[in-house]
Amino acid sequence: MAEIHVVPYIEEKKVSLIVIGFVGSEPHALRNTLELYGYRVDTHWVGSKTQLIKILAGEIETHDTLILSCHGINEGIVIDGQAPLNMEEIRKYCNLKGKILISMGCLTGTRKFARAIMNVGASSYIAPEAEVDGNACLLFVNHLFYHTVNGDDLLTAYKNLMSLMMKVNYFVILIVKMYRGFKKNDCRFYRKF
Repeated sequence: MAEIHVVPYIEEKKVSLIVIGFVGSEPHALRNTLELYGYRVDTHWVGSKTQLIKILAGEIETHDTLILSCHGINEGIVIDGQAPLNMEEIRKYCNLKGKILISMGCLTGTRKFARAIMNVGASSYIAPEAEVDGNACLLFVNHLFYHTVNGDDLLTAYKNLMSLMMKVNYFVILIVKMYRGFKKNDCRFYRKF
């Protein structure tokens, strides 16, 4: 008789990834990395402002941690072919009670935008307050979750990530000009990037 092996159930941390509009392969890269870290990632592909509002209002079930993979402008979250989801609509329609919301969209971390998110009950909100390179944003979110999966709470993970970024500033780069023959004086040190 064959032996039966039972795989023990391991509680996974859960994340809802909300993909809004065309953001390239960012959601795929993020989902793959988070699953590698042991997260269960449920992905919602958003096609309209109505659908996004239903997600952010709690009418469509999500986990306690939400990541918005999106584009942002001063007026709000960009939704292809429609007016952006703005702060007024967030205050009027959304309910994020107890949720952690991480937005990857440019300009979605301004004080006004953050206040609107926190006023509808979010327990935490992390977002860029300026225009950010998409790859840098992906790297930031990956590192943030790397720290949380290793036991840090969100604030500690954020502080550790900021500390790492400050430490990286201590790296120096030495560029040697190899053309026209090498001379000792051709070395240049750069400390700031």
